[in-house]
Order: sequence, then structure tokens, then C-alpha cells
Amino acid sequence: MTIDSMNPEAWRQYAQDDIESAEILLNSSTKYHIVAYHTHQAVEKMLKRFLMINHKTFPFIHDLSTLLTEASKVKEFSEYFRDVSFLMDLYSTSRYPSGDTITKDEASKGLAIANRIYSVLL
Repeated sequence: MTIDSMNPEAWRQYAQDDIESAEILLNSSTKYHIVAYHTHQAVEKMLKRFLMINHKTFPFIHDLSTLLTEASKVKEFSEYFRDVSFLMDLYSTSRYPSGDTITKDEASKGLAIANRIYSVLL
């Protein structure tokens, strides 16, 4: 099966899949770094989707602040900069072994942020 990478619905579905994966992991394991990874990915995909449906190009980057800045040129999203900063901090910790760990509370907060931003960007 081939997926149209420029189909906004595909981006939404992949973001939803990331959120569902994060929820499953949060409730059934202690792999909170993977929860953080999926929450970041969900928000990244929804921001790129938002830009796509508003006919804006977007850089192929993982920096949520930059993507949110671009989205804010279309609609006011400044209240979410603190949230994406939190997700980016978790994401950088989640990518590679660094000695830092992500707690269940941090993973839960990240998931709540991802769900909120997902809803706003639908």
C-alpha cells in the first residue's frame, strides 16, 4: 500500500496513531521515554498538517517551536509555546541514553499536551 505523503488526512491519522501508542505505553509499561517520543511526534505531525492545509510550506525539521512559529503566522497559537517547549525538552531526553530519565508524571503531562494540541489543530 502506498501512502500519499501530501495528504493531510494521512498526517492526522499518523498523529492519532502516535497518541494512541503513547497512551498504551503509558498505561502498560515504564518506557516513558518512548511515550515522550510519540507525544512529540504527534504534535509535530499535526503542526505540519496544519501548515499543509493552510497552503504553507514547512521545513522538514523536528523543532516544534519553529513549526509553531510558522503556524502562528496563520492563526494565533502563542499560548502553546510553553507546552511545545516542555515536549521538546522531553524529546531531547527521550532520543538517546543521556543519564536523564523521564518520569511517569512527565510522560502523562506530555500526553495531555499532545492531546490538547491535537484537538486544537484538528
